[in-house]
Amino acid sequence: MPGALGDKPVPNHVASAIQIGETAAFAEGCASVMPWLISFPRDDSDDASALRGVGYACGVSLTSFPLRLLVLLAVFSLSGCGCSSAALSDEPDGEVPSGPADVIAIAGPDLVVLEGSRVVLAGGASRALVGEPTLSWLQQEGPAVVLSDPSSSSPAFIAPLSPARLVFVLEATTAGLRDLDRVVVDVVDTAAAVPTAPASLVPFGDRAESVDVEVVIDERWTGRGAPLVDIRCEGDITDGPLVVGGRLQVSFTPFVLPCPFVVDDDADALGAGRAAFTIWPAGTGLGAATRADAPAIVGPGSVVDVEVDVGTRLFFVDGRALALTPTSSGQQFTAPSTPGRLTLVAEARQGNTSGGLRVVPIVVAAGDDNQAPVIDGGADLRVRPGARFRIAPVVIDDDGDDVTITVRQVLGATAQQLGGGVGVLQAPSVPQTLLFHVVAGDGIAESAVEPVRVVVDAGAENQPPVLSIPAELYVVPGGTFVVDATSARDPDTGLLASTRIAQEAGDAVQLLTDVVDAPAVTLTAGAAGEVYRFVISAVDDDGLETPAALTVYVEEAGPYVDVIRGFPDGVGTVGRPFDTIAAALATAARHRFGVLQLASGALNLEALPDGLGLVGGQVFVAGAYVDAGASTVLTLNGPVEVAAARLSRLVFAGETGALRLRRRVTLDDVDVATPLAILAGARVDVLGGSLTDVAVTGAIVDFFGVDVIGGIAAEGGTLVVRGGTITSSAGPALAVVGGALTTTDVAITAVGSGIAIGAGTVASLGGIVDVVGTSGVDIDGGTVDFADLDVHVHGAASAAGITVDLGAVSGRVVVVVDDVGVGVGVASGTAPLGGTLGGSVSVDARVDATGVAIFDGALERLRVSARAPAAVGIVGRRVEARAVVVLCDGDGVRVNAGELRHVTIAVGATAVLVADGAVALRNVALRAGVGVIGAVDLGVVGFAGDENGTCVGCLIAPSATIDAVTGALAADAVLGGANAFVDAGAAGDAVAFDVDGKAVPQGAGPDLGAIERD
Repeated sequence: MPGALGDKPVPNHVASAIQIGETAAFAEGCASVMPWLISFPRDDSDDASALRGVGYACGVSLTSFPLRLLVLLAVFSLSGCGCSSAALSDEPDGEVPSGPADVIAIAGPDLVVLEGSRVVLAGGASRALVGEPTLSWLQQEGPAVVLSDPSSSSPAFIAPLSPARLVFVLEATTAGLRDLDRVVVDVVDTAAAVPTAPASLVPFGDRAESVDVEVVIDERWTGRGAPLVDIRCEGDITDGPLVVGGRLQVSFTPFVLPCPFVVDDDADALGAGRAAFTIWPAGTGLGAATRADAPAIVGPGSVVDVEVDVGTRLFFVDGRALALTPTSSGQQFTAPSTPGRLTLVAEARQGNTSGGLRVVPIVVAAGDDNQAPVIDGGADLRVRPGARFRIAPVVIDDDGDDVTITVRQVLGATAQQLGGGVGVLQAPSVPQTLLFHVVAGDGIAESAVEPVRVVVDAGAENQPPVLSIPAELYVVPGGTFVVDATSARDPDTGLLASTRIAQEAGDAVQLLTDVVDAPAVTLTAGAAGEVYRFVISAVDDDGLETPAALTVYVEEAGPYVDVIRGFPDGVGTVGRPFDTIAAALATAARHRFGVLQLASGALNLEALPDGLGLVGGQVFVAGAYVDAGASTVLTLNGPVEVAAARLSRLVFAGETGALRLRRRVTLDDVDVATPLAILAGARVDVLGGSLTDVAVTGAIVDFFGVDVIGGIAAEGGTLVVRGGTITSSAGPALAVVGGALTTTDVAITAVGSGIAIGAGTVASLGGIVDVVGTSGVDIDGGTVDFADLDVHVHGAASAAGITVDLGAVSGRVVVVVDDVGVGVGVASGTAPLGGTLGGSVSVDARVDATGVAIFDGALERLRVSARAPAAVGIVGRRVEARAVVVLCDGDGVRVNAGELRHVTIAVGATAVLVADGAVALRNVALRAGVGVIGAVDLGVVGFAGDENGTCVGCLIAPSATIDAVTGALAADAVLGGANAFVDAGAAGDAVAFDVDGKAVPQGAGPDLGAIERD
């Protein structure tokens, strides 16, 4: 950040940011260009006018002198006035001319990245009042890295191989002026931490104001620390900056315009960022607020469309830069193959004016039918120069897909590829550290990158191979078994010269008569009671050998359990089943059974070992077990954990018991009548059945056609609910905080609240929500995309269909509320909607009703109906509406600022009521008792038009006129007089489809209003 003393930025108008003891060194460094500054007397003079001209040299106005001196020092630091770099350690060498600071460097949010990962810096939001700035990146702290292009907005580099703190300074220059910002990149140990999603300040758009008139800034604050406001023009701060209730509040009177505002986040925690906006002179043509719509969740490798208005720029800020391709409605990119999180920033520019930034978070998640592979890159290696070595990762793919492994070297002298398989390489001759990135892909999705270090060390000592072989193995008569030494590895190079398997000569039955030079051999067991003893040995490249012994026992055993027909001394075969699960566990463990086959009848379930599945429904009939289709009842008398298993056709009962799932578990047609907990790190698929009071913590869970009683509470992870039902008699039926949520075709019924979305959640909601109580969907943070969601709320006079406290909301939703007041509302009355909302909102109340109540938001292809004696369709401070229909008994739209484009308003009272700002009306049809009250900028507006398309008494400004006698349009009017609605206005004003889904003609301009005429 510019003008930093140590690690802290210096704000323009915060005197406490510079202590008196620090000013002397600063003044000494600046004495050559500001000799008069040192001679100022220390008094309490309040002659603002005497200093006003002096302060303007660096774009500031000063009031009381002690504060003035400190602020003036800060201002020269921040605005880039010429001071030596000896006083400002964070500035590159060289002097900067004095003058108003009209260039702003924005280096992007601080980042947390993994060792050896590819990092992309994000300076694309940097700006200037005239033209585009020239950018230059310089590393200031930490181990040196190589930037791909230090003069680009998004240079990339490879992070160091050990934890480090990197600091980069971005310099933006234009017309002889410069500005600085810095970004911190924390490199963390891959084994100890996970990279965090970057936080971004969400600034508001540029605005037009008048000189010497107080400007009140009251906008949402998304920073993690205190705001440091740098106002780069002459003027007075009369109040603030303060953060009150999550709002940044500043009152300022500019003496000259334009006036850039720069806001820094003074957070000690990582994630601090910088935002900027400009106050332009009144009458300046400003661009519309930035609009950016994208799916909340996308599949790996999928093509993602981001809908933005013309002139909007997009860039990535989360460490990965993807190619963006223009489309007719915005831009598109191909999602990476690796699941994770993407964060885009969109900014609408019109000349040098900005509509503000919009942060667009997108989760890349595996699809319903495919999961990304999971890879372990293997241990780090230490080899001698010139030695062979092998990178041997281990891959797991839950879907059983064919997996391709890619090993890519990213640091160090190139290791030569050798024969002998993938990943067999030869170390360079010079000692150094090599870094390899290992990735597994199934053709659709890829694993996360696994780094493997190879240290080339001339003094490395050879270590013997390591063998992980069980001492005993059990097999049933006639069954096959494998003597498996594939786990053998060499800790130095990862390569083995040979692996040998031999059977002891003293065994009564010889299955292996010769030594086998192979890592594994498959054999067939003989009769019960036979014993086989094997010796396995692994030899490395230097001849060091490690032996291991394996004994194989042959015995009668099976997985069958029957509480009615079982035997106390049963062995689990069809003829002699076990009588309890406890009796079967030891045999199941010895023989590594994947499941136990449970007969019908109540059973008491003890704790199961990891990986043992349960299959119910087996019935004992005439000496054999058959699949009769019934579910087996298991009684839970306490918490039971199941890990890495499949449960099928079971009923879990018990008043006090709770089932807990961890690792990889599948529930297939399972009914759980007690609380179910899904633990952190689990990957659970639920196929049919019913569950009770489900709690999910940091897990990946897929519900398909499941009925849930009591609701689902999830924190972190990924939750997918497809089909089925969720019912709750108290509290939210579905409550999610953090992570990703997708619902499709699910029916949610609740008393109180239907769905509750908390901070950090990325949600895509579809299905039906039916609530008797407070709200259908309650959003308190996160990003929510409504994908074919139907919300119905009734039976409570104080409820709302959808409430938004914080967060970003977009998509199309149908909201119907009975006997309540608000369809879609912001509970605090201050938060922005954050996205683009479409669909249908209908409110039918007894006293008053509000269709949509927002603070700042975009509405598109939305139908709003509010029916009550005192009703209003849309209420907001700033509203951007496109292709919207408002039907209301009272007022249509009450708004302070924004734009209504391609909108139809049919109300009983006032169509548009502007409180204290100005609203632009473009291609709007108004059918109301009163048309417009307040300040408006009229484009094409029709008043009291015929529903079938005749424009009577239309008003078109500024060029068209109305006949004073007939009240009709003059002959040269755009609409051509009293005729059917035709294309009118400027090209590009309309959306492609109206609220009913009909195509809107795209000729010279759109039809009037939001409903296409046939």
